[in-house]
Amino acid sequence: MEVTEILQSCTAVTIDEILRYRISMAVLSKGELPHPNIFLYLIQNADNPGSDQFTRVANVEDIQNVKLSREAAIAAGETYYLAMASEYYYDNVNTAVSAKEALTTRINELINTWIIYQDGFINTDGLTIHYPTTDPGYEQALKDAYKDARDARIAAEVAVTSADATVTSAQTALDYEKQKYKIYKDTCALITVVWNPVGGELATYRTKIETGGDEGTEAASYWPTVSGHLDELRNAVCNQIPIQAGVVSNAEDSVSSALTAKEEASVTLSTAQAAEDEALAAVLAVCPSFDPASV
Repeated sequence: MEVTEILQSCTAVTIDEILRYRISMAVLSKGELPHPNIFLYLIQNADNPGSDQFTRVANVEDIQNVKLSREAAIAAGETYYLAMASEYYYDNVNTAVSAKEALTTRINELINTWIIYQDGFINTDGLTIHYPTTDPGYEQALKDAYKDARDARIAAEVAVTSADATVTSAQTALDYEKQKYKIYKDTCALITVVWNPVGGELATYRTKIETGGDEGTEAASYWPTVSGHLDELRNAVCNQIPIQAGVVSNAEDSVSSALTAKEEASVTLSTAQAAEDEALAAVLAVCPSFDPASV
């Protein structure tokens, strides 16, 4: 919005040995106004410009219809004209201060009223209105409802994307834990297959070396240690199978929960999309030119 600029000068002057207080104002830039002439003067004597009297700051009707110069007003046989500058004299400083404040108020009122008049009221060509009309407040409420529905749909889409990512992550984790379970199970089976015959052979070998005198007895003493380490290896692997089975079961539960959450998010998205479509249709019914991107 363009602003109106006015140069204001307030001074004390002596006229005919009488102290007076002068307020001078001149419009430098019209801003949103159609022209800079905003001070209404009364022509009291067409032959004496000095007798012209400032009456007030112009209003919206004055701005459009009153002549913009003294000469034009006289030529048209009118008694008022608008000027872009003015001076006022006051005998009392308090009165001058009040006048200064009043002028500022009147000028603000003129400019603000003119903007509202131009933007929301004036219609010189006439407009055919079809009744009943839509209450602007009701129309805005429909637009607000559409925006809320659209935001809800967008949030639902984000939730579905997040749920899908969670399913993928959970499935990847489950596949990994299943692989570990298979490794434990296959390794345990392999150790068992190998260990059973080997253990029998080693037991026979132990009996033989125990009957071989002192050296055989000494060699047999190492048997418990060797046998114990082999048992520990087998147990370490085979005992992990039920533990890993529990881990797999938990991973399967996580996948199931993720799939359920994704299904629920998808239902929410479907509902949100339907609500958005309905809200948009409601707006378009009363405002066919509505652009969804405008809110």
